[in-house]
Amino acid sequence: MKIIKFGGSSVGSPDRIKNVIEIVRSKSSEGIGGIVFSAYSGVTDNLIKVAHLALSRDKSYITLFEEIQKKHHDFAEQLVPDLKENGILKEGIDLRLSELREILDGIYLIKELTPKTLDYVQSFGEQLSAYTICVAFNSAGINAEYLDARKVIKTDNNFGNAHLLETETYYFISQEFIRNSTLRIITGFIASTHEGETTTLGRGGSDYSAAIFGAALNVDEIEIWTDVDGVLTADPRKVNDSFIVEDLSYEEAMEFSYFGAKVIYAPTIQPAMDKSIPVRIKNTFNPTHSGSLIGENPPKNNNDITGLASIDNISLIRIEGGGMVGVSGIASRLFKTLAQSKTNVILITQASSEHSISVAVEPKYADNAVKNLKEEFDAELKQRKISTIEKEDSLSVVAVVGANMRRQSGVSGRVFKTLGDHKINVHAIAQGSSELNISFVISSAHLKQAMTALHNEFFFEGRKVWSIYLAGPGNVGARTLALMKNKVNINDRIELRGIINSKQMLFGGNLFLLENPVEELLTSGQKSDNKLFLQAVEEDKNSFKIFVDTSASEKVVEMYAPLLSSGVNIVAANKIANSSSLEYYKGLRQALAKGKSKFNYETNVGAALPVIRTLKDLLTTGDKLQKIEGIMSGSCNYILTAVWNGTKFQDALQKAGEMGITEPDPVIDLSGMDIARKLLILVRDAGLDFGMEDIEMSPLARRDEEGKVHYLDIDKLVGDAKSRGNKLKFIASFDDGKLKVYPKETTPDDPLYVVDDVKNVFIFYTKRYSKYPLVISGPGAGVDLTASGVLDDVLKIIGSVS
Repeated sequence: MKIIKFGGSSVGSPDRIKNVIEIVRSKSSEGIGGIVFSAYSGVTDNLIKVAHLALSRDKSYITLFEEIQKKHHDFAEQLVPDLKENGILKEGIDLRLSELREILDGIYLIKELTPKTLDYVQSFGEQLSAYTICVAFNSAGINAEYLDARKVIKTDNNFGNAHLLETETYYFISQEFIRNSTLRIITGFIASTHEGETTTLGRGGSDYSAAIFGAALNVDEIEIWTDVDGVLTADPRKVNDSFIVEDLSYEEAMEFSYFGAKVIYAPTIQPAMDKSIPVRIKNTFNPTHSGSLIGENPPKNNNDITGLASIDNISLIRIEGGGMVGVSGIASRLFKTLAQSKTNVILITQASSEHSISVAVEPKYADNAVKNLKEEFDAELKQRKISTIEKEDSLSVVAVVGANMRRQSGVSGRVFKTLGDHKINVHAIAQGSSELNISFVISSAHLKQAMTALHNEFFFEGRKVWSIYLAGPGNVGARTLALMKNKVNINDRIELRGIINSKQMLFGGNLFLLENPVEELLTSGQKSDNKLFLQAVEEDKNSFKIFVDTSASEKVVEMYAPLLSSGVNIVAANKIANSSSLEYYKGLRQALAKGKSKFNYETNVGAALPVIRTLKDLLTTGDKLQKIEGIMSGSCNYILTAVWNGTKFQDALQKAGEMGITEPDPVIDLSGMDIARKLLILVRDAGLDFGMEDIEMSPLARRDEEGKVHYLDIDKLVGDAKSRGNKLKFIASFDDGKLKVYPKETTPDDPLYVVDDVKNVFIFYTKRYSKYPLVISGPGAGVDLTASGVLDDVLKIIGSVS
C-alpha cells in the first residue's frame, strides 16, 4: 500500500487537479490507500489574512472572504461539470463557507483572534479542497471517500503547531482503514484534540499528515508530490546548476529540511524513519521523473557531501566574558531564559575556553531575547564577569550536509579554504558529533556567493566561476569574446559581467547568454564612465575576476593599479601600461604584489607568439639577457614585403588596415612607436631600467604638431634595396646597452632577410645562447592570433588558481 500527498502548487488550478486525477489513475495498480491534499495554492495565506482583517475591524475582510468563496465555486464548476453532482458539491462547499463566515463575523465583533480560533479558520482550506477533489475523483470514475483527518489524527492543544498523540492516532487510523478499502481523500495539515477542538500541524503539515498515515498503516512507500523533481543539492535560487539528489538517508533529509529545504516538511521524516518506510519526492509537473528516494540505507554516492542548505536570515546573539570560564550553570541559565522567552535556537557554538557562547535565532525573537538575557545576567554584567551580551543581524546559516563526511578527513578543510579563497568571513561554526553536518554563520550579503562556491568545489571538481570584464570590444576584443563564449572544454565557468568602450558600457549577470554581447552594448549600453566601471568590477563579490583590456586607451590603463591592488587579475593586449614611465611600470608591480593578483600580457609582444613567457622562463632559471634583435611589427613587415613584391606603399598600407593587422592609427606602427613599446617591455621584463626616451627612433612615418603625417619615400627605399638584391626591414634592437628602432637594409646572409609577410622574429642572445641565439618566429599580427593569445592568457590565470 502507498500513501500519497499532493501539495498546494499541485492543486493550484482546476487543470492541475485534473492532471493529479490522471496521475492517480495511472497508478491504480500500485495500491494507493489514501491521498492527502493541501489547500489550494494561496488559500491558507488568504485565510490567515482574512482573519487578521476581521480582527482589526477592517471590513475588507468581507471582500477577501468573497474572493475565497468565488475561487472554490469556480474550481467546483470546472472540476464537476455535471449539474446534479455540481449542485450537491456546492451545497457542501457553501455549508463550510457559511460556517467560516460566521467565525469571521465573530472575530470582527469581539475583536479577538486566539491561536485556537486561527487554527479553526485555517482548517477550512483543506476541508474545502479535499471535499471538492473527492467529488471530482468520483465524477472522473475513481471511487473515493472523503476523510476529515480530524476524526483520526489526535494532538495536544498546542494550537498553531500541535504535537501528535501517536498511540491514539495510529489506532484510530488503522481502525478507519479496516472499515473498507475505498480510496480515501484526506485533509492534510489539520487534526483535533480529544475534545474535538481543531488543531494544525504547522505550516507544511500536510507532508506530516501523509507520514502519519503511512506510519500508522505501515505502508510500503510514502510519496510526496510537489513542484520540483526532488531534493536538490542546493536551493536553485542561490545555485544555478544545482541538481537532483537521487538517494539520501533519513538523517540527511532531516538536516536538509531543518536548514530550510522547502521540498519536505521537517517532522515528516520521523514517522517514516521509525517504521523504515521509504519516502519518495515526486514532481506533479514532471511525473515520469524518478524523483528523490529517502530511505534507511541509500546507495553510497560518489561525492564527499550530499548537498547544501541554508537559513537565509538569522541573528547571532553573543555572550562573552572572562568570568564565564569554569563557572557552572551559565549555559543552563542561558537556555532556560531563551526557552522562557519562547526563542527557538537554530545553532549553538561555544569556545573551548568557555569565554563565549553564541546562539543563532530568528530575528523576530532577537531583541526580546537579548533583553531577557541582560536581565538574567544583570549581576554578572555589573560585576564585569560578563562583558557583553549583544546581537548581530543580517546573517545567514549555511549547512554542508552529507553522510559521506563521517570519518572522512579533509572535508571541513575544503569548506573553509573555499570560503577563504572567496574572502568570506565566518562568524560562527558548529558541527554535530554525528559528522553529518558542518554549519557556519556568514553575512547574508555573501550567502549566494558562498553557496555557489561550495557547490562548485564539491560537485564540479573545484570548479570556479570567473567574472570577466572587457574593455575595448573592437576587432580583437569582439573576437576574444567570441572565442571565450565558445570555450566549453574548461572546468571553470566564465561569465561576462561587463563591457566598456569609449562611448558606452554594459553590465549583466552573464552577457555570454546574449546572442551578441557587443551588438547589445552598441544598441543598449549606457554612457561610458570609467569610474563607474572600475567601481562595478571592485564591488563584484566574486573573488575570481579577470579584467581584459583589448583597447589602446590610456584612460583604461588608469584602472590597472587600483584593480591589481584590490586583487583583480588583468590580461592586457594594450601595451601602454608596460611601456609608460618607469615609475608607473614599477608601481604596477607593487600593486600586483599588494593584491596578490596576476597580470598576463603575452600579446603585448608578438600577438600569440610565446615571446614574453620564453624570456621570463630563461631569466627565472638564472640566464641573463645580452642582446635582442628582431622584426617586431607584423603589420610593418607585411607592408614592406608587399612593396618589395610590387605593390604601391599606400595600397599596401590600406590593405593592411583592411586585414586588421595595424593599430587603429597605423601611424603608431609606421612611427616605430608600437615596436619601441614592445622592445621596452622586453628589456624591462629582463630587469633593465629603461624608458621610452632611451630608445633611438628612426621612423617610417611621423605626425607633426598640426597632425599632418609625413612618410618616408617607402617605394623608393624598398626599390633601391631591391635593386641591390637586398630587402628593407623595420627592426628593433638592444645591444651594448643601447635601444634602437630603425629601417635596416638586410642582405641575403642576414637571418632577418627571409622573414616576410606578417611574420615576426625575435632573436635572443643570452649568457646560455651566446653563440647560437634563441629564435622565436611566426605571425606577429592579426585579429584571430591576438584574440587567441588573449584567451590563452585568460586560461592561464584560470588554470593557475587551484
